[in-house]
Amino acid sequence: MGPTADEPWEAIMIFSNILVAYDGSDHAKAALEVAHQFALADEGVRLTLLTIVFPADVDPGTFYDGGAMMPDPSTFELDQEMDKADQRHAREQLRNAVATLEGIDPSRIASEAQVFPTAAEPIADYAHQHGCDLIVMGRHSKRGILDFLGSTAKSVMRKTSLPVLTVE
Repeated sequence: MGPTADEPWEAIMIFSNILVAYDGSDHAKAALEVAHQFALADEGVRLTLLTIVFPADVDPGTFYDGGAMMPDPSTFELDQEMDKADQRHAREQLRNAVATLEGIDPSRIASEAQVFPTAAEPIADYAHQHGCDLIVMGRHSKRGILDFLGSTAKSVMRKTSLPVLTVE
């Protein structure tokens, strides 16, 4: 039997390697704070922040049959410079997010930015490849109650058997 209302609950962490899908949005910041609380509650919890940078030459909305449409070769050189700027911005955003994780030994925190034309697949793949046992991510549906989860959160849930905690 668990503790009564007058007795404190002791947190038993069942997660030790948490992946936070982070895009800098308010929803992602809320998800990061939830993961931060897990890590503060248990010194064995490791956090990894993952940001997906979309290639400049591929619009994430222009996909068919699971593959990206090919970019225009005449814009490739310019797009490489845009990609580098986007990656620098993503890394800076990650550094700022990591700096908010007070009270956690930096050796328990990792961050990575990956370039990929979609977000769900690399999030799920990264979690599996790096032994994560929980994915925490913001949800920001643009369609309100009819579409409770955002499309990326739904796609991640379809692509992984890991638990996915969504935060609004």
